[in-house]
Amino acid sequence: MMEFSSEDIERAIDTAMRKAEVKELKKEQRGTIHEFVSGRDVFVSLPTGYGKSFCYALLPAVFDELRGSIGTSIVICVSPLTALMMEQRNKFIMRGIATEFVGELQQDVDAMESVKSGKIQLLFISPESLLNNPQWREMLISPVYQTNLVALVVDEAHCIIQW
Repeated sequence: MMEFSSEDIERAIDTAMRKAEVKELKKEQRGTIHEFVSGRDVFVSLPTGYGKSFCYALLPAVFDELRGSIGTSIVICVSPLTALMMEQRNKFIMRGIATEFVGELQQDVDAMESVKSGKIQLLFISPESLLNNPQWREMLISPVYQTNLVALVVDEAHCIIQW
């Protein structure tokens, strides 16, 4: 993993915020992003509505900035709730973040091809799709994901029955 200076990380966070039209991050949000980009595993437990999703939604743009690439960094968010995935998808698309969801309600063939080819920077996927559908497991070992996957996030971790 590449190491980045604290100043470079802060500059990249600011750039990602501008691109996504995020005016302000709370101390905990910025700290979470900074710690993750510094190479640490991060567990975030904050109140509902606090903005935890921005901690991972900004990561592709932060890593793109630090790596000197545009639109290549990918974050996968495993989420057990289809309605939440669809809501988050709509929220982040409006902020210019290439976002999609994969689950039982996703029937858009073009969207699924965009996911597989790495054109989607923020992917929401159900645990069932990841575990039970070979095409999504194979996607994870594809060259594009091996090169560009920067984070795997588990959302709604309190729903996990077994690790």
